[in-house]
Amino acid sequence: MPVQAPFFDPTTGQMIIDPPLLSRPTNPLNDEAYDPAQTEAGSMPSTSESGSSRDTAAREIHDLKKNQYLIRKLFRTDQRCFLSGSTGFRVKATHLVSTPETAPPGTPKKVKKLVEKYLTRLGFNGKYPFKLDGRSNLLLLAVEFHHGLDAYGDIAFLPSLDFLRELFMALHAANGEWLLRAIETPDAKRNLDMNKAPFNIDGIVWNVVVLHPSAFPSSQGLRIMRPHARTLKHIGGPPPAPSTSEDWHTYQVHSIDGVNFVADTDVEPPSRLELKFESIRAPEDQLSLFAMILVAVAKIRDFVESFPTDTAPPRSIIATHKILELIVAEIFCQPDGFADDEDYKMLVSKFSEAENAEPTPKPIPEPFPEDRENRGTSDIALSPAPAPEPEAC
Repeated sequence: MPVQAPFFDPTTGQMIIDPPLLSRPTNPLNDEAYDPAQTEAGSMPSTSESGSSRDTAAREIHDLKKNQYLIRKLFRTDQRCFLSGSTGFRVKATHLVSTPETAPPGTPKKVKKLVEKYLTRLGFNGKYPFKLDGRSNLLLLAVEFHHGLDAYGDIAFLPSLDFLRELFMALHAANGEWLLRAIETPDAKRNLDMNKAPFNIDGIVWNVVVLHPSAFPSSQGLRIMRPHARTLKHIGGPPPAPSTSEDWHTYQVHSIDGVNFVADTDVEPPSRLELKFESIRAPEDQLSLFAMILVAVAKIRDFVESFPTDTAPPRSIIATHKILELIVAEIFCQPDGFADDEDYKMLVSKFSEAENAEPTPKPIPEPFPEDRENRGTSDIALSPAPAPEPEAC
């Protein structure tokens, strides 16, 4: 079975996040022509005597058990959906960097280990090993937000443009020093202090930017717990106090200075939802900043490329896209001799062999058989365009 593409680019050494699906389920609340009866169309795979459906069923059972395990693991430390603050079992353990579910014949486990070693070397989990199924690569999200982020690219978690500039400059400087050290010491590691800004994940403020507002029912609103009210149960500590009705506000897609955000509309003027990642994770399990950046650039890149050829995205979104791409190039900076590592050469060879294979289509996770071919493109202006940045690694 060929490797699922895109995942890894052997020519640049970059990990590639899957692009969103080209169509998303029809929202019956927004489409007058939509037939609600169609939602009852059968989606259960049929069983054939050849046994082909058994492989599909086995994979579904495997994925279900795997997700249940990851959810239990995340519940212990994260306890709440990152976006809404809700808790319960309608959540998903969302992978940030995709896992190679398929790979060149007989090699999926080997490829997975090679990828983990590669990203560990690049500091995706600071000084600790990076695991694709580890907490550092997982985010706890309610099901609807999981699909909106992972499958359809309706939303993106983005820091401010000022922060992105700061992150780029810090990475650029660290890489310059790394390249010099690697001349004398080829196996030298990049010096990044994940406990200090801008690399400390705890200090970063994330905005929820809505790229496709049509995916959200008009005026329905989202019940979201205000970030300051989100308490966690710490090890050995008492249970947190129950939430009150005042802790939950109605959030809607709202334009603030030309930007489509998830915003609190129970206050005047509406204020955008600003999130900080909070958990009781151990240092070796902290959420990977680099993985979050990869997801952000994937969503913004797709948004930019989805515009019709006769139009252009807003200048500010192009600027944001540019700085994100520069950051990704710095994340995957490789000193001379890096490519001589035997594990890295094996990783490149595995994907080079499979790059011409037919890609495995990404399944649509929603049970709606009728999809929209035309994806919405909301006009987003994140901020004024920045001045030209230094060249990336």
